[in-house]
Amino acid sequence: MCRQYPPLQGRNALVRDAVEARYQALLDKHAHRLSDSRSRTHLQVACLVLATHRTLQPLLRDDEVWQALADPQLLLCARDSAARCLRSEHH
Repeated sequence: MCRQYPPLQGRNALVRDAVEARYQALLDKHAHRLSDSRSRTHLQVACLVLATHRTLQPLLRDDEVWQALADPQLLLCARDSAARCLRSEHH
């Protein structure tokens, strides 16, 4: 994604680190809401979406970019990618 949008070029590591930090903070803040593995999955996805939005919003002002990011298929791919990353970090 960073290669496609000029405001993000050269900021891959910065964006990734900011999203990861926000994601973890949100996950920690709302961990008390977990009741089972399904709620954990929902919380993880919600935290990832919110952390990504909060990180990218100041950098991406174009409405078309946000519409593309909100594409359901893209969100499913992002969820699956995030899940793979989380699994690889814990193994």
